Amino acid sequence: MKSFILTFIFLCITVSGQNASDYFPQNTGHVWYFKTALLDSVNNPIDETTVYVIDSFANTGTYQGQNSNFILTKTGAFETVNFQPFLDTNFVSFAGTEAKTYFRANGLSALIDDSTFAGIGIIELLASLENWYPTYKFASAVNANYLLLRKDTTITVDSITLPVRFEIRGRRLNDGSFSNETGTYNCKKFMITFSVSYLVIINPLPPIPVQILAINDTQYVAQNNWVVKTYAPSSTIDLSILNLGVFTIPGLSREIIPPIPVTSVETENPDFSIKNFILYPNYPNPVYLANGSSKPETNIVFQLKELSDIRINIYDLRGEMLKTMVFNNLAEGIHSIPVVIEKEFSSGTYVYTVMSNEKLLSGKFQVVK
Repeated sequence: MKSFILTFIFLCITVSGQNASDYFPQNTGHVWYFKTALLDSVNNPIDETTVYVIDSFANTGTYQGQNSNFILTKTGAFETVNFQPFLDTNFVSFAGTEAKTYFRANGLSALIDDSTFAGIGIIELLASLENWYPTYKFASAVNANYLLLRKDTTITVDSITLPVRFEIRGRRLNDGSFSNETGTYNCKKFMITFSVSYLVIINPLPPIPVQILAINDTQYVAQNNWVVKTYAPSSTIDLSILNLGVFTIPGLSREIIPPIPVTSVETENPDFSIKNFILYPNYPNPVYLANGSSKPETNIVFQLKELSDIRINIYDLRGEMLKTMVFNNLAEGIHSIPVVIEKEFSSGTYVYTVMSNEKLLSGKFQVVK
C-alpha cells in the first residue's frame, strides 16, 4: 500500500509539473520545415497536391487578449518556398499544463469548401467560431475527451432552415514516438475532432444530433519542438438525411522534414525575376503595428542589372492605391526601399508592385495590429 501511495504521488507530481510551454522552442528564430499532402479515399498521398511549409517562431506579444507566441507560416513548391514571403500567422498561448491555439476558419480551408456542402456555407459558420481554445491539455487523462467548443445554430439550404451543431473536441492519446530522416521524437499525442451534426428536434425532448461530418486530426507534440506531425484521414460526409447524398473529402498529412536548402535565387526562383530585374521577399512580413515602433515599416528588396527608374505602388485588396514612391536613375545592384506603414493601413493583406523600365513585378505583405 505504501508503495502504491508513493507511486501515485510521484505520478501526480510528474503530471502537474508538465508545463505545456516545455513542448515549444524556447527562443525566437526557431524554424520548422514540413511536407504536406492531401490523402485520397484510401489515405494514400496525392502526389500532385504535395506542398512544402516553412514556419518561423518570430516573436512574442499580445494577440486577442492572450500573451502569445507568433508563428509565421508560408506554403509553396520545394524549389520556391524559401523565397516566398510569409503571408499568415498562427498563435499559441501557454498557461500551466494547457496550450491554447487561436482557431481560424482558414485552417480547414484546404479540406472544406462551400461547394462540398452544396451551398450550406460551412466556412462562414467556422469563421463565426474564431477564438482561443485550450487545444492541448497535457495533464488530461489518457483517452479522456474534453469539449473545446459546441455551438448550436441554423443554416439555410434551398430556403429551408436547418438546425445544426458544430463541435470541436480534444482527446489525449497514449504517448508515442515518431521517426523519420530528421530523427526520433518521443511525443505527446492528441486527437482533435471537428464535427458537424444535424439536430433532430422532437419536442419536448432535447435535440438529437445526427453526425454528418467528423474530421479526426491526430497531432504529435515533441518536447522543445512543438507539433512535428499531423495526420487526418479522409472523411465521409453523410448528407443523406438532407437528401444531398454522401461525399468523401480528402485527408491531410503533414510531417517535419530537414531544412530546405537555399541555392541560387535566379535558378531556384524564376517566378521572381524577369530578365535582369529580380524581386526578393520583403521584410519584415507581417508588419506588427503594436510593437512600440512609432513608424513600423517593411523593406521592399529588388535587384537591378542596369540603370533604371523605379515606381513602387501599394494597394489594398480592393485595388485602392494607398501609397506610391518614385525613384529615378537607380544604379545596378540590390536596393532595399523602406516603406513606412502609416495609419491608413489597417490589419490585413496588401499588394505592392515594383515597376522598372516598363517591367512589373509584385508581392504581398500583411499588417497586424
